[in-house]
Amino acid sequence: MIAPASPKPSLRQHNNRMPLSLQIASLLRHRLQQGEWRVGDRMPTLDAFMVEYEVSRITMRMAMAELEQEGLIERARGRGTIVIADVTQERWLMLPNQWPALVAHIEHLHARVVELESGSRQPSLDPNEGGTAARYWWARRINWTRRAPYSLLTLYLERETYDRHRAIYQRTAILPTLAQYESKQIASAHQVLTIASATVEVAQHLQLKVGDPTAEVRRIVRNHHGEVIYLADVIYPAKHLRQETQLLPVAGGA
Repeated sequence: MIAPASPKPSLRQHNNRMPLSLQIASLLRHRLQQGEWRVGDRMPTLDAFMVEYEVSRITMRMAMAELEQEGLIERARGRGTIVIADVTQERWLMLPNQWPALVAHIEHLHARVVELESGSRQPSLDPNEGGTAARYWWARRINWTRRAPYSLLTLYLERETYDRHRAIYQRTAILPTLAQYESKQIASAHQVLTIASATVEVAQHLQLKVGDPTAEVRRIVRNHHGEVIYLADVIYPAKHLRQETQLLPVAGGA
């Protein structure tokens, strides 16, 4: 039995303000991430893509130029379009949904912290998010790995907690230190993820294009009195992000 053809991606949607060439570039980038073409492979011709996506030659050229500018492909007369970068492993940034795994992943990233500004400031909390402590240390920073900047965040840390290990908090990612030294006062932690788009400022800091997809995470840690000891609003590039969730326990597990 012949499997039904995959539905053609919908372009030119009325509520999609992204230029058509960028929509196509995004679709092709996704196909590269899925391994449809590997490094050294020759991609289909411009004419073939024009038929597939039902677009003009100029639109298709602009889409391919976008991928070439990103260093994913190389176009040469007589050779066609060749894939020159492996993006199948691009999603290296995990977003675990359990505290130990989240802390371990952040430790594994070995972040290099670039602080944009800091000082004393009170967070704005919804009533269901917990109570506020008397004082907080506040900072805006970018976390880097050797690969790229991977998060832009605004964070608040209860002041006495910060003062106990301020030298460490100032130069490293917060959660591993918090988990190591303050485990007895941590009663609960949760995070909420929202999909958004990169603003001009976010694009500049995270080496994205304006409008690129991002994941915005609000992460809150509370003590046994219900006070928020740590709050962070974190923005991640969605192109690097991967999340796995065990929906059912593994058969035969404990």
